[in-house]
Amino acid sequence: MFINTARISNSLETRHAFLVAGAIFTFFGALLLDTTLMFSGNLVLSAGVLLNIKSFSSIRQYYVFLIGLFLTFKFTILGILVEIFAVFLWLRNFLTNPLAVLSHTKKLLYKF
Repeated sequence: MFINTARISNSLETRHAFLVAGAIFTFFGALLLDTTLMFSGNLVLSAGVLLNIKSFSSIRQYYVFLIGLFLTFKFTILGILVEIFAVFLWLRNFLTNPLAVLSHTKKLLYKF
């Protein structure tokens, strides 16, 4: 069985890979209480968020995310909470209609 890599590479873009890798590093850093892993995950996650900016209306959410990033250097838990809040603000535009999200997810799953 061969996997069609062209279809996978088209659906998984670099910006999504940065977001997922950064979230995984941050999660495992928090789980293992390793601040270096959390900081590196935050940097990769911030690069992914920066790559996902498509318009100037989402710059405000990125500023909130950057404030959370800088807060993690002194107040780790507070900084991560501010980052989570910024991601929810950023995703608010995409998650307005749960049925639209489900139909979009179904379309992505049927691509494979």
